[in-house]
Amino acid sequence: MKLFCCLLVLGWVTLLRAQECDPAEAARTMMENEARFVAQGQAEGARAASLAFLAEDAIMFEPGPVNAKKTWTARPEGGLSLSWQPTFAVMARSCDLGFTTGPAEWRKEKGDEKPLGYGQYISVWKKQADEAWKVILDVGGPVPSARTK
Repeated sequence: MKLFCCLLVLGWVTLLRAQECDPAEAARTMMENEARFVAQGQAEGARAASLAFLAEDAIMFEPGPVNAKKTWTARPEGGLSLSWQPTFAVMARSCDLGFTTGPAEWRKEKGDEKPLGYGQYISVWKKQADEAWKVILDVGGPVPSARTK
């Protein structure tokens, strides 16, 4: 009987915890952070934006896995202008982990009319202990032609 009561209480607590978050609301918050990441990238450059939105232990590939924050810290600001647009997002039911994906393009200079290349990206976001959303995995690769609008 004690075991049954413990399992019943554990199930009830688990159900209450599952109802504490709204995955749709968490996904909206994650997308708002992605939009701020993009906007800061356009205003201040990819380096500044990456340093603001990457978790300390974030991973990216160059071509193998590296610490993204350290890699962006070592890069000078300037260089290619990178822009991206999230078109799809998924959030875990726990409301603390999700990802965004969409097209990306890069130009030699921000004002250049024609992009140098196009790609597709995936950013995995994790809610941090301080409630901030940070990118923990940043992956992207080139695609052979321009996206269609």
